[in-house]
Amino acid sequence: MTNEQKIKAERRIKTLKDRKHGLASLPYDAYAASTLKSIFEDIEKEINIELDFLEKKVKTKEEWLFGFKGGGWNSVYAITREEAIKLADEKYAEDRASGCLIPDHKTFRVSTPSDYQNLLSLFY
Repeated sequence: MTNEQKIKAERRIKTLKDRKHGLASLPYDAYAASTLKSIFEDIEKEINIELDFLEKKVKTKEEWLFGFKGGGWNSVYAITREEAIKLADEKYAEDRASGCLIPDHKTFRVSTPSDYQNLLSLFY
């Protein structure tokens, strides 16, 4: 997830919450209530499913793997790619000044089990 995607997800969460609140505040009409109740329940269910998914996605940190310009690799935990790059740059700031362990920004990617195992195999 990039920062732009995170911002879009947060906007979508707000929109969904506003719509959910709007459904709950509709005036009560016996006829409408009987004919539209199932439609409103389906809409609310869809909103809740999407809200749960987006809120989890926006709050869940992932492991980001990256390589160094001189060789080697490491990982950091972050929500977005931009945040991962910033954390790695901060973590290796002193090493960057000396010219070694410079994180290669082009190599940042979300860790997968196979990618991680492949990187670990370099130690054997």
